[in-house]
Amino acid sequence: TGLSRFRIPRRNSSQDNFVLSANQFVTKNAYTGELANHPEIERLPDTVCRGGSMIVSPMGEVLIGPVWDRREIIDCTIDLDDVQRAKMDFDPIGHYARSDVFHFEIKGR
Repeated sequence: TGLSRFRIPRRNSSQDNFVLSANQFVTKNAYTGELANHPEIERLPDTVCRGGSMIVSPMGEVLIGPVWDRREIIDCTIDLDDVQRAKMDFDPIGHYARSDVFHFEIKGR
């Protein structure tokens, strides 16, 4: 599917960390007891939540996943130096803070 080459656009909040997305995989069979016969549950599809767990590097590279339509424990080896490399790639307090290069203004009403 080409996911090993897929990159997620970076945002300020994720450039300093790895993103561990733990999403649940739930089937209708997971509802038991009184809930199993509830009208709202009966109308649900067999797969209620498809999952999609994944691990993404600070540079936006998908390291593993997403895992869809099954239960699976995912793990991978991460390089903590990727955090430092990501900071060098996007430096919000470096050249973006130079008034001779960048100007930011908010106009009032």
